[in-house]
Amino acid sequence: MRVCTFHLGGMVLALPSDDVREVIRHDAPTPVPLAPPDVVGLISLRGEMATVVDLARRLGREAPPPAGIGLVLRRERGTVSVRAERAGDVIEADDATFEPPPETLKGTARELVRGSFKVGDGLVLLLDGGRI
Repeated sequence: MRVCTFHLGGMVLALPSDDVREVIRHDAPTPVPLAPPDVVGLISLRGEMATVVDLARRLGREAPPPAGIGLVLRRERGTVSVRAERAGDVIEADDATFEPPPETLKGTARELVRGSFKVGDGLVLLLDGGRI
């Protein structure tokens, strides 16, 4: 499986490359009154509105700096941009090293992580793009 990796809160995360439409530099989003705490706001992508999601908050981590990147996801119910500190590489995930989510994950993080795999000496958490 090909995945797009990115860095967030000291973690290396990945999303299936089929879920990622593009990687952008984030502009300051327009806040949305009464939105859930993990919805940062809205941005315009060539005339299309995208909801900016603070994935770090959903994972129980410290939020990334406001200036960073966004991974724009293909969603049936609208466009979503996931904030991250920086982009990684598009890699081929090795099925032989794929494992279920770590037992230490709790709450929402457990729901978002499909599993993990090794890349070199590090561990990459594969997210379920449909649940974001």
